[in-house]
Amino acid sequence: MDAFIPAGPGPFPAIILVHGGGWETGDKVTSLSPLLAPLARAGFAWFSIDYRLVPFVHIPDELDDLRAAIRYVRAHARDFHVDPLRIAILGESSGGHLVSEVASEPCPGCEIQAVVSFYGVYDLPQLATSPPWNDWSSHWFEKPSIEALREASPISLVSSHLAPQLLIQGTEDPLYQGTLEYARRLKEAGAPYKLIVIEGAPHGMEEWENHPNWVSYKREMVEWLGEGLKNDSPVHVKRFANP
Repeated sequence: MDAFIPAGPGPFPAIILVHGGGWETGDKVTSLSPLLAPLARAGFAWFSIDYRLVPFVHIPDELDDLRAAIRYVRAHARDFHVDPLRIAILGESSGGHLVSEVASEPCPGCEIQAVVSFYGVYDLPQLATSPPWNDWSSHWFEKPSIEALREASPISLVSSHLAPQLLIQGTEDPLYQGTLEYARRLKEAGAPYKLIVIEGAPHGMEEWENHPNWVSYKREMVEWLGEGLKNDSPVHVKRFANP
């Protein structure tokens, strides 16, 4: 992972960043670069992680890698000057799927307090029937099936007990309708969330950088994270009933 720790004794709120790339490509230095300076200026520690990629592993292994990263940051919180009870996870595209899925499942030792998902994937069965994903989805699981896809879909796991989620989505992104549907499910369940819609924006935040009307999300994101992870904010440690 790459890391940034603000100057001073802390403890600082921490953001773990998860890149996209269709679960098959990308690394810790791609896709998320527009977020690094705003988070640093706002006083957040951040950790941008690598994880193993399909087809060498499967999506459940990538989820385990993210869980391991959360546990690592929490275990070394004193070394990094971060508060282990003020950790958010942030992902974009397939990374948005990974953070939303990890936040939706029981995760002993890797509980988090907030989630930010940029144009994430929330319904794998729906995506797997759409070109070109229908040609690639057989690599996502060791034993591909509709049930495996459904079990790894955040939209199947919505409940009022979820940590607060911030969804950021452009209207000219093929994933736009999927995000709206996920937000609708969150609202129906009474789960805490906020949706930021960026009119005219395509897939990929790096494509947004030269459009002043599209980058206002940075201020809103920092404010939302600051409110959710401030010292006197209620700590949203998740509690799960047995499935």
